[in-house]
Amino acid sequence: SLAPDPSGRGWWIGYEQRHSLWLYDPAFVRELEGIGLGRNDWWDNRGAEALVTDGDGLLVLAENGRDAMRVGPSGIQRLPLKAGADVAEAARAPDGSIWLLLRSRGWGGIIQKVAPLVRSGAGFRVEKGLPLPKAAFDNFEGMAIAPLAGGGWRFWLGSDDGHRLMARTLLVALDYVPPARHDKS
Repeated sequence: SLAPDPSGRGWWIGYEQRHSLWLYDPAFVRELEGIGLGRNDWWDNRGAEALVTDGDGLLVLAENGRDAMRVGPSGIQRLPLKAGADVAEAARAPDGSIWLLLRSRGWGGIIQKVAPLVRSGAGFRVEKGLPLPKAAFDNFEGMAIAPLAGGGWRFWLGSDDGHRLMARTLLVALDYVPPARHDKS
């Protein structure tokens, strides 16, 4: 996972097997700071899967879809997450909302969707998602969201073959026009 530092010092990288965050300078030449997340309850390769800026801190989302953490000047705060699927990535949309790339497995292969993340009590939950058109074994793991000229957004999605014969390495662009919200939420 990767996110810009809220103070502009460089880039944070989340290491999911080490359950830690590391801040690198803007050119990725040297590390500036490291933070252990203290999550011995996370399995290897199921830790800090997604990372986004959150005000003056960072929001870390575990792959398990049940755990989130806010890392900021006041420390680390554990928060519940109700994603209903594995989290593969997170990105901030042009309107400031956070969207998750979600993954689940079924008889037909890997099922994926993008869905907005919203506050829910003391934690977060995922709203209704948009299914992604893809082949059964393609596994999107990277996402960025950019504004489109004239309105709407472009979701950039990246997959890799994971050394599997049935999967592909892809860069996909999907355009989306958010529904109008009259309540300014």
